[in-house]
Amino acid sequence: MGLVAVKNKIMRFLQKRPTLALCVLRNWRAAFYNEAKVVLSAGIARSNSDSKEHMLRLRVHSLEKGLIMRPLRPVFAKSYIVETVELFAERFKQHQGLDCYDELLNWANSVLAEYFRVTGSDSEIDKARQAYEKLNETEHGLDGHHIPFVRPVEPLAIKYDDLLELAERRRSVRHVLEKQVEWEVLEKAMMVARQSPSACNRQGYKFHVIQDRSLIERVADLYGDYGSLQKGFPSLIVITGRMEAYGLGERHATYIDASLAAMSFQYALEVQGVGSCCIMWMENRERDEAIRPLLGLSDTEHPVIFMGVGYPVDTHPVPKSTKKSVDQLLRRVGESPAEADV
Repeated sequence: MGLVAVKNKIMRFLQKRPTLALCVLRNWRAAFYNEAKVVLSAGIARSNSDSKEHMLRLRVHSLEKGLIMRPLRPVFAKSYIVETVELFAERFKQHQGLDCYDELLNWANSVLAEYFRVTGSDSEIDKARQAYEKLNETEHGLDGHHIPFVRPVEPLAIKYDDLLELAERRRSVRHVLEKQVEWEVLEKAMMVARQSPSACNRQGYKFHVIQDRSLIERVADLYGDYGSLQKGFPSLIVITGRMEAYGLGERHATYIDASLAAMSFQYALEVQGVGSCCIMWMENRERDEAIRPLLGLSDTEHPVIFMGVGYPVDTHPVPKSTKKSVDQLLRRVGESPAEADV
């Protein structure tokens, strides 16, 4: 039996015994160490204000999904409506006297007001309603225009061919000018990226923008031989997942939500004439511990994607990167509608 066959046999044995695998395979322990540490830190941090913000987002979004159900149920969200009002009240009190517009607070207020308007009487709902009405006895300056709505159905000016052209035009750009990308360009890209879907609208990610040349080089050095690519960009963005936004069973949502936002961000850069290149962050305990103080990351954050950003050098080629066919990526499961009608 060859070495590869022996290795595969051992891997099949361990596949059925993951606990044993984690004990035996040292490199596996190292690979999962960072994620486990962040997950545990997030569990401890769920009582802080950032975590409560994510929980308020989760609960308000859940109320919205109840409000759009047809037929509308007269009683729903009994198990968490009191908690939702308590989270809203805490944030409301934190922002009293602050001369700033709070989108989350206005959204939560709008949805709660609509919820109490359409729901019937129930002990838990009535308890929450009384607490909400007491909170709203004084003028609070919050508007009520953030409730579910019927989205426009008129044809968009952007057609399918336009979107396909954008997708085919965007390529990972590795040769860029020294010219710095303006902050306004990045803000516009984030205006698009923040519209990306995320788990219950929690948006558990953050884009850390580095435009300091010395800091870019220090971060790039963590990659060893692969760091030369990052050093060529005037702006380096480290996208992190914020584990405190999710429960233990949702821990992979940090990767999903951050990646969805990253793709939208790249498209928004492309239409502004700015190139980008996503760079995989390879899990490594020493590297993870080294980058945290450099970026000021919290214990509940972990790097997901590095993105180099810059104005492309027009004369430099980019890889063709031929993609898989549609048939390789798109698979029908079960009968087609036409077959079912026969």
